[in-house]
Amino acid sequence: MDGAFAELRSRPRDRTPEVEAGRCVHAWLEDAQCRRCVEQCPRDAWVIDEERLGIDTERCDGCGLCVPACPERAIHPPELPQVRHWSGRRLVLAACERIDAADPDARVSCLHALDLATLADWAARGVTHLVTAVPPCADCDRRPNEKLGDRIARINRLLADRQLDPLQWRELPADRWAAMWARTGPAQRDVVLSRRGFLRRLSGRALQLALEEAADAAHEDEDAPTRPVAKRLGASCPGTWFLYAPHIDPARCTGCNACVRLCPHRALLLDEQTPAYDMDPDACTGCGACVDVCETDAIRVERDTHTPQWSLPLTVRRCRACGAPFHHPREQPAEDGGALCPICRKVNHPAKLYQVYA
Repeated sequence: MDGAFAELRSRPRDRTPEVEAGRCVHAWLEDAQCRRCVEQCPRDAWVIDEERLGIDTERCDGCGLCVPACPERAIHPPELPQVRHWSGRRLVLAACERIDAADPDARVSCLHALDLATLADWAARGVTHLVTAVPPCADCDRRPNEKLGDRIARINRLLADRQLDPLQWRELPADRWAAMWARTGPAQRDVVLSRRGFLRRLSGRALQLALEEAADAAHEDEDAPTRPVAKRLGASCPGTWFLYAPHIDPARCTGCNACVRLCPHRALLLDEQTPAYDMDPDACTGCGACVDVCETDAIRVERDTHTPQWSLPLTVRRCRACGAPFHHPREQPAEDGGALCPICRKVNHPAKLYQVYA
């Protein structure tokens, strides 16, 4: 076993996860505090400082554990197991690369590198089962912060909340897993279409049909790679439980709109008619950019919550210093600078505006 592990550590560099720099939160927020890829890497292969963000390819062994750590899917592995077809079902068989009996097409660097978005995509495409070979985790030097079982529990809670079928997970010994693999075949697109026809004829599962059609459309959409997990499900049922949800403290918020302008997925929106800050927790990826950009620490991102904040009522005021209109939380009194716009509150006098705009 030690020899096999040593061979894996010396693998070619093409096993290094692919990175799309434009998706990284550091690409659009200079002061971003996200270090999740760095914190997750078991080999300290990620390098991040004030000038650079990258991977030391000599250290990286291609485990892929940084993939689920990235909230914006800026990192993705070079391979994923394919959807298979067996006895009228769509399923995914996956095995750790350290299991010799596994077919090469089903091996992944690490089972714990399968991220929430991948699990959501499989569920949206009609996959009912994930079957994995029992991995040799006890002998592994990788120590993921969140394991596959934890991630499946989260995605199934999301599916159940939206009245969708759960993704069933089974672990099999390597020999039984290999025998099951031999009985399955690849699920091509025509299999999906025939399954749709089957559902149309027999079903009362209209929701499942709509789900698959929405998923196919999503995968043809150029924005699909960065779509938040809940949005991938294509479910029409409103949710009551959310993976992430932004929350704004009205006592700290200054109404500067920085979080609204920055959010790449419109999880925070400004309704100028009401007026109010509206929140869409299904659109939140938990990237934390809104937290980093808020100068008054008014925002936090809650994880796994059923009590999100949906809206923060605002009022329109006119700055007593510069005369410009601005938004302000309705619950916050005007005293203590509340009658000043965010800019004048910083410089304390309209004559000093050049300090901000220069």
